[in-house]
Amino acid sequence: MNTATLIKNMEKKGFVMIPRDEYEDFVVYKKLGFIKEFVPTKTQVNDLHRAEKNFREGKTLNADEFARKMGVAR
Repeated sequence: MNTATLIKNMEKKGFVMIPRDEYEDFVVYKKLGFIKEFVPTKTQVNDLHRAEKNFREGKTLNADEFARKMGVAR
């Protein structure tokens, strides 16, 4: 049985554990250009921050409320 010791800070930095063969496949695909990293524009980042703020403040609609406001029958 393999044992892994994780440092407390690793969890905060977005540490992910996957099987080695999947990681090696990922590296190959990334080198070949099959996997491209998404880099948001400044406008997209600002929109995301605004959406997160609205979510924290409870300014959200569930699916039924949204459908009702849009005038779509569900």
